[in-house]
Amino acid sequence: MKIALVNAQTINNKMREMYGYHENLGLGLIHACIEKEEGCNVVSYDLRIQRLNEYEMAEIILKEKFNVVAFSVNYATMESAVLIAQLIKFHRSDVYIVFGGEHATYLDIEILERYSFVNAVVRGEGEQTFIDLIKCLKNDKNLKSVAGITYSEDGKIIQNENRIPISNLDSVPFASKQLVKLALKNNVPIEIGILAQRGCPFTCSFCNAYKFFSNEYGIGQTRTRTPENVVLEMKQLYPYFRDNHKMILHFYDATFVTKSKKSREWIEKFIDLLEKSEIRIPFDAFIRADSFDFDKQEDIDLIERLKGVGFIGTYLGLEAGDDEVLELYNKKVHTNDSHYTIEKLYNMGIEGSTNGVICFHQAVSLKEVKNTVSFLKSIGFCSLWNVSSRAETLPGINLSKDMQLKERRNLWDVQNYSFYSKEVEEIYDITLFIKENFFVAQYEDYLIRKLREQVKLEIFYKNTQESYEIREKLEKSIHTLQNLTYCFMIDLIEKLENGEQINSNIYKDEIIKYVNDLFMELSNIANQFAEFL
Repeated sequence: MKIALVNAQTINNKMREMYGYHENLGLGLIHACIEKEEGCNVVSYDLRIQRLNEYEMAEIILKEKFNVVAFSVNYATMESAVLIAQLIKFHRSDVYIVFGGEHATYLDIEILERYSFVNAVVRGEGEQTFIDLIKCLKNDKNLKSVAGITYSEDGKIIQNENRIPISNLDSVPFASKQLVKLALKNNVPIEIGILAQRGCPFTCSFCNAYKFFSNEYGIGQTRTRTPENVVLEMKQLYPYFRDNHKMILHFYDATFVTKSKKSREWIEKFIDLLEKSEIRIPFDAFIRADSFDFDKQEDIDLIERLKGVGFIGTYLGLEAGDDEVLELYNKKVHTNDSHYTIEKLYNMGIEGSTNGVICFHQAVSLKEVKNTVSFLKSIGFCSLWNVSSRAETLPGINLSKDMQLKERRNLWDVQNYSFYSKEVEEIYDITLFIKENFFVAQYEDYLIRKLREQVKLEIFYKNTQESYEIREKLEKSIHTLQNLTYCFMIDLIEKLENGEQINSNIYKDEIIKYVNDLFMELSNIANQFAEFL
């Protein structure tokens, strides 16, 4: 049986810089599982990495005569996957089409109702589910026994029971690096990831990780690979980083470390093993503002030990700079916590290239937007991309339950709501107008994220006084750049607070001046730090 695993393209051009060239870890794990199955031949494809369009991808699938084609989809790639699947089915109705991933998991019925060319949806973690599905298809068996799938049969949609999560994650083979090798061979700057655990103990309202990674079982719980298993995989990945000093290993765990006893014991063992292994791979991870207590010496020591084995950066879910908004998001932290953590980590040489912001949501007020903009300026993350970020109505999240939603224009529509405040709508429309007409927000985010990452790597490998001075110089330039966005946004907000009417036509001259100033500063930074790009 010939099986193709496909990571589709982001149809939205404005998002392609944001997504870059990340390996699809989920497909890599499934690829590795299929390789162990007798009688199965599997090939993975990634339209971004291989720079293919949808028509070229469909042509390859048809030419190679694959029996099963599986797509990993999110809201940014679903349109592309739908197009490829249609093109395939138009020419060969016998190809079995499968969708999987978070977005598909919570829209399984809708996908199968709308798209008759999709045969099945794999819900939740897909390794064992996909293998069971393949075995049934290969042996022409009924699919009722395959837990974790929704499928079409004789004109009916059947939703099988949820699959019990894999209890022993060490039993899952390490993700295939077929596409990583191909990317590096073709000089594509691939981002490599790893998962040490699945699940999340926190129930933030804008996220479904605590449900999705638990397959709806034991919600809020986590399953963890042994530290030995994770370090063994890192040893196998080490040659990629030894030979390329521009790469960072990304831990995609929803929350890499917490204050729980279980988490701390795991981290301590993980550090012990890495210290003994004598390999040093620069890595970053998702944490929270309350992951560490900076008033406790034991936590300071733990961070220093993590730093010693390669921990150079974080993705800290800030979300907002207003406590009422954070309460709505069910973050269980305060703005002061986030500010304090950012400052302490930075002083210890650990920082985030980007830190997760949701500035706008349906019920947000001008005051709350103003608070978030001011907060972002104070911590060095007041980018146009961050201040224009908007809550997404991802399927499966709790935030959507309390919102007044419109019908989705399509199944990948995650902005199907209006703002309650007319003034908030006006200011958001102006930021959207800028993003859609000038693309400067996307370039700013890409440039600053890239420079911060590369300077962190400069410090990691050289650790000289000069490398720290470069970091300070970069941060000063970023501060000057972001002050433009801060002043622009505050001016907009204060005009609206004073009852003035604002839109992209009335404010056209100010918008053009702001964009030109922003572009000039970005050009200065790009030229000043060209060696890191």
